[in-house]
Amino acid sequence: MNSPETEIFPESDNAAAFSDVTETTGTETVDTTSVQVTSDNAASVTDNNSTYTDSRILDEIAHVSSLLEHYGFSFMELPACSPRTNGARHAVADAVAVLIENPAFFSMLRSNRELPLKELVKYSGAPRKTLEQHRRYIIAAAEILNGKYPLLQEYMVYIDKAIKR
Repeated sequence: MNSPETEIFPESDNAAAFSDVTETTGTETVDTTSVQVTSDNAASVTDNNSTYTDSRILDEIAHVSSLLEHYGFSFMELPACSPRTNGARHAVADAVAVLIENPAFFSMLRSNRELPLKELVKYSGAPRKTLEQHRRYIIAAAEILNGKYPLLQEYMVYIDKAIKR
């Protein structure tokens, strides 16, 4: 059975989809939420089978996309490099927390256009290999959380929890 996202958003080479799908059987309803982002910075949000476009999130995505170009990658690459396991999520969250809490490290990131890995390993306790594998995601998360992107920041709840610890 095709999911509602597949029917609404056909796959394309230049698109990334994020979805949260709750499917049940029997007479219960299907609750679906998905976001489709294409290479031309257009986002469509589908919630309970009604589609709408939010210009505020489009503006945030466009601004973050242009910011990430300076680091040599695009917003579209984030789903592929996001942490999948709980251990990797915690390591990434701790590394981003160190970047956000230490302005000197964040300024090193911005000026050198690369992660201060030695410092992040030392202060976050995260394995170097994990930080290297998720470098793009860490940079994007730090820029989003340190910037004025309230809609995108809502997607980084687990990193926010690490910062507040």
